[in-house]
Amino acid sequence: MPMQYSLFHLANCSATYYNIKLIMFILSGVAVSLVLVSHSFFKHKLENTSLIKNPIKLIARVLCYARKHKYPENRSALTYWEDDIP
Repeated sequence: MPMQYSLFHLANCSATYYNIKLIMFILSGVAVSLVLVSHSFFKHKLENTSLIKNPIKLIARVLCYARKHKYPENRSALTYWEDDIP
């Protein structure tokens, strides 16, 4: 009797493992399809602005800022700064 129970339990676990793999595969497919469908529905509501405006102008502005501000500014209240700026 215990041998039959252990074989039945082993078969039940392997069938459950197969079912879990199948369920996870189906759920991942459903999740991907939901993302694609929601993207196609809400594509027109999302902002479509370019984050990279003009890289040459951006570099020029950074270099001008670095030229005007030779020393770092004391921005953080948690950082210890000496009274004398180097």
